[in-house]
Amino acid sequence: MDFYATDAQVEELERTAGAASGGGRLEPLVALAWHLRQRDVARAARVAREAEALVDAGRGESPQQGPLPARIALTLAECALLNSHVEEATALCQRARSQFESCGDVAGVGDVALLASRIAEVDGMRERELGFYREALDAYRAAGDVQRIAHARLWTVLASGFGDPGSVASELRLIRSEVMRPSPSVEAHLRFIEGVLAFQQNAFLEVVPIFSEVVPSARACGMLEQAFRAEAGLVSAHSNLGDREASCATAERLLARARQLGWPRAIGHALANFARQLSDTGQPERAIELLAEARSVLGDHPRARGYAIATYYLGDACLALGRNEEALEHLRHAESIMRDLGSQPEVACLLAIGAQALSRLGRAREALDSANAALELARSTKARLWEVEALRSLAEIYGTHGTELGEPDNVALALRHLEQALEVVGSIGGHHEKSQLHTEIARAHEAAGDLSRALAAERTARAEEVKEKDRRAVNQLLLAQERHETERAKERARDLESALSTLENLRLVGQDITSHLDPAEMLEAMHRHLGRFADVTFTGVFVFDAAGARLTRYAIERGRPLPISDVQLADFESYAARAARERVEICIEAEEGARAAARIPGTEPTRTFWFAPMVVKDQLLGVLTVQTTTLGAYGEREKLVFRTICGYAAVAFANARAHGQLEEKHRRLGETESEMRKLATTDPLTGLANRRRFFATAESEVSRAIRYGGAIGVVMADLDRFKSINDQGGHGAGDRVISAVSTVLRAQQRPHDVIGRMGGEEFAFVLPGADLEATMKAAERIRVAVEALEVEYAGAPFRATISLGCAAVVDAQTLRGSSAAELEDLLRAADAALYEAKRLGRNRVHGAPDALQRRAEAREA
Repeated sequence: MDFYATDAQVEELERTAGAASGGGRLEPLVALAWHLRQRDVARAARVAREAEALVDAGRGESPQQGPLPARIALTLAECALLNSHVEEATALCQRARSQFESCGDVAGVGDVALLASRIAEVDGMRERELGFYREALDAYRAAGDVQRIAHARLWTVLASGFGDPGSVASELRLIRSEVMRPSPSVEAHLRFIEGVLAFQQNAFLEVVPIFSEVVPSARACGMLEQAFRAEAGLVSAHSNLGDREASCATAERLLARARQLGWPRAIGHALANFARQLSDTGQPERAIELLAEARSVLGDHPRARGYAIATYYLGDACLALGRNEEALEHLRHAESIMRDLGSQPEVACLLAIGAQALSRLGRAREALDSANAALELARSTKARLWEVEALRSLAEIYGTHGTELGEPDNVALALRHLEQALEVVGSIGGHHEKSQLHTEIARAHEAAGDLSRALAAERTARAEEVKEKDRRAVNQLLLAQERHETERAKERARDLESALSTLENLRLVGQDITSHLDPAEMLEAMHRHLGRFADVTFTGVFVFDAAGARLTRYAIERGRPLPISDVQLADFESYAARAARERVEICIEAEEGARAAARIPGTEPTRTFWFAPMVVKDQLLGVLTVQTTTLGAYGEREKLVFRTICGYAAVAFANARAHGQLEEKHRRLGETESEMRKLATTDPLTGLANRRRFFATAESEVSRAIRYGGAIGVVMADLDRFKSINDQGGHGAGDRVISAVSTVLRAQQRPHDVIGRMGGEEFAFVLPGADLEATMKAAERIRVAVEALEVEYAGAPFRATISLGCAAVVDAQTLRGSSAAELEDLLRAADAALYEAKRLGRNRVHGAPDALQRRAEAREA
């Protein structure tokens, strides 16, 4: 029995099984169940049970039924595995192996080993997985089954990883040469591995057409798992090409397909994949929700790669939200699993990102060790992207904690690591990372007070963004040739191939257009170049003025500039205004026999005209129009060229606007610097001191009290059951409550009091001159005021209570430690009192003993 069958073969089995009766139905039913196992798990199981009943009924008459009972057991085993019933699948595998061995079906034994390898993969048992692949290959060679041998070799290549792409490519060529007539399933499998290899080599423009081809061909062979993996690969390929819209849309379709299949592991992987795209597009909160669901679905196999990846994505999303402790926990968990699986590049990645979490938690030495370990592992495994991540982590650590680590020249160290990261990115052709790294270099110069270099680095970052925009436009042009399913689309793709030969010219055109800052000069360059690619008699650019709700037209007809004029955005007769309002491409042709349009006095009648909006980062800059007196002049090839040049024009106009604003920005830079310093030390939601500023100011107050004497009090406060507010009204409601509470705190604040938001719903106060009694009275006033608050959000009322822990020292001159150590001791005591307030029922104030009394009690104990 073949390992896979085409849709046509399955249809024939349906007819055969339907026409047969009695014992004659057994063999076609078994074959039908086997080939339905991935197409329709529930139906495959039903058909297999029906065949099993026929086996039981026929045992008395024909006890020798060959391998059919074993094939039934193996079918049910795969159905159980796809439904994540691993123990059931394992037991059925053992039964099938015993039955295949008893009847001497060597190929069947190989099929069992192949399924056992997938069970081992689910359980995260890598060595067992590879061992079963070897066993399957040996069995297939003994059976002389060429097609199964090819499948086993390909699975082994995939499971062994791609440490040496050259060896993998050689193995694929060897398989192709040895399998002279590959079955459709082997061909789909080969193409899938070729796609994975291209992905590993960062050839994403090759990946998209390969995986787009694999998805339908694998489905047609009943290889739905492979089709699912190929579609997941498409998500990542589009993401790496910078096409966020395509990657998110594909990820969403993949999740819908997984839910339709009903396979828990597929659902979990699709959830994680979609969540990753959401996180990368600035939606980490939504990503965390999906990742929690993914981990729940995958939780039966917590040592599997899929669970590790979902955990890694969860940690990364938490890090983006500043939930650093939680992020670190998830990242270390994922790292542990990847270490067990022997996935060294992924371990390097997780060490690098974990170092960032440690740095942001203030654990500088641990962060440094983690980042150095990541860098060493990434370099030893040639994982260049993770080498970049490790270098970025080191830059962040030295930039933030250099002095603490004994490196006074911390900015220079940070810049050196960022420059090394740039070199690596340049060597591997990374583009998006360049703009990020230049932005980080700008921040480092800014932190050092070197504003001129910061501005230069920021300009370089913006230039890299422009280059990336150009690359994406070319990528989309290249990928467009693969988007065809019919003969008509194939013909269009052949037309596109001729357009691809002009890409280098288009690149030069883009350089010319973007080198100009004046709209008239840009228009002249566009008109000159467009004539080389298409029949163009008229070119116009409509520059958008948002304040005036109008478009200013600059136009050229056959090299002759036309008068500048304005078109109102609300002009419903203007195609340019419509293209701007609706942000749509418009192509109009005058009908045969109809009069050609000539809406501009003194110009030639137009037969074909094309309009498209010029947009950069969702900002409308204007509209480009290309027109001709020839009817039907613009096919798909010409439109693709126009779209590309329109993209260049948009970038050029964005550059012009940016240049016009540059001097103003430079003038305001000094003014902005002080505001930036304020923002760097202020919590943006509440306006209170952030954690860093709180500690600096509080330590100064403690130092002053130690020097001059007097009491000093400390309060730690935490809103009670705050999660229920977020659960009920969302994060918007939670933010509204925290903002209202901060207003209460400021109202209670005396001139020398220090108040800070420590993170989340936690606050801290330092009260100079307050002993424990005064500190607790102040805390009680806050508690009462918070309890009286009623906050409205989205039409619903929300209330909150607060628990507060207090600590104080009567005379700070009696303290013998450093101001930092004594502050830490007071905060620790207040935090313990806060914990006790929570334990005693919340919404209360609890005090800790005086610092000296606590130390005396500690000595006596």
